Amino acid sequence: MNTLVLKFGGTSVKDASAMQSVFSIINNDKSKIVVSSACSGITDALLSLLSFAADKQTNLMYEKLEFIDNHHRKVIEDLFKTSDIYNQVTARYNELFNELQKYIESIHFLNEKTQKSIDKVVSYGEIFSTTILHYYCISQGLPSIWLDARKFMKTDSNFTAANLQFDLSKSELQHQLIENNFNEIRLAITQGFIGSDSQNTTTTLGRGGSDYSAALIGKMINADEIQIWTDVDGILSADPRIVQDAHTIPQMEFNEVRQLAFFGAKVLHPSTLLPAIEQGIPIKVLNTFNPKNQGTTIVTTIQADSSKLNSVVYLQTKRIDFTLASVDNFAAKSAEILEYFADSKVYFSNIIPEGMSVWVDAKFNPYQVITDANTFQEFTQINLIGITGKNIDNNLIDLINKLLIHKDASIIFISNRKNLVIIEQIGDKDIELLQKINDLIKQK
Repeated sequence: MNTLVLKFGGTSVKDASAMQSVFSIINNDKSKIVVSSACSGITDALLSLLSFAADKQTNLMYEKLEFIDNHHRKVIEDLFKTSDIYNQVTARYNELFNELQKYIESIHFLNEKTQKSIDKVVSYGEIFSTTILHYYCISQGLPSIWLDARKFMKTDSNFTAANLQFDLSKSELQHQLIENNFNEIRLAITQGFIGSDSQNTTTTLGRGGSDYSAALIGKMINADEIQIWTDVDGILSADPRIVQDAHTIPQMEFNEVRQLAFFGAKVLHPSTLLPAIEQGIPIKVLNTFNPKNQGTTIVTTIQADSSKLNSVVYLQTKRIDFTLASVDNFAAKSAEILEYFADSKVYFSNIIPEGMSVWVDAKFNPYQVITDANTFQEFTQINLIGITGKNIDNNLIDLINKLLIHKDASIIFISNRKNLVIIEQIGDKDIELLQKINDLIKQK
């Protein structure tokens, strides 16, 4: 099936204007499944609504209900006020909102909040947004199928973090597409994030699950491509809040994206992309509000002989040093030491017979978990800078080293795959150094 999967995040469907931008993107004759998140801010509002209901905060509960209702009614008014199907979409929305209100009032009565009820309540965000988008496409003369993801995304009953039953879901999706005549209509709109268990009870795949839903659906239909539409121009060479002239990276390997995410960059969570990568389906990260930008294409492997730098990320850490010179079995001792950091984010570690260093989250307090203060030294204001790329050779390493002169910074790691360099920089954040690295990336 020559089909695209397009996923639109919350900011891409936040209001009427954003939905019109989505429509302009999907209004073509390509066969596609559109996966949409809830309108921006609505999932959090629904979670607050549930908490107010369970805590018997009646006034706040009804205020939050009104906020959610007003938001969607305004989107409908702005999109359909001159449309012949205004009454039709309003009637359908009223049915859905009344369902939500009755359920919330039952939670209020029972004074009970469960993982099961969380999934039920938050699912309405995606149901509202996709219903409105579906009717808008129809109002503009673009035939559309509205698919209820709960009918084909079949999961276990691990509420709020459900696990997909892939083969069953694939079979159910194929059945839904055939039943709804997808081959003729060629556009289906469905929800990210949600599914149902064997009892048809609503489940969710966890926060960030819409990207995961899109990747899973792409794998189920063996899509030609998966497009993740956000509010930024793909994956950038650096954080634009820190570095001037950060530019879009046209193409990246999946492992680079994983490294950027590990080092705290605001990119797609790599685990959500795994189903597509396993299937060899390319993923594009694109900007709903700047669709002419080429965005970033993520693939399993890039066949290229030339050397290239792609991106730089900065991370505030602290370094904990341990002396191992007098330890007989330093490997066993190192493993024991790493247990201290089991509940914290370790970004890098270095082990040699003389000692061990661990670069950990800056908020980590070693004195809370390491009982013997004489066994370690703590160094704060230690920053890690990660540079990703392809075939990072000695020439590029030399150029990077030249930037580090007089900067109290040095390279502490070069990956065997030559796609990651880690620099330790001591002291306050050096924006000038980050800017120079980004300039080097632009040149190379």
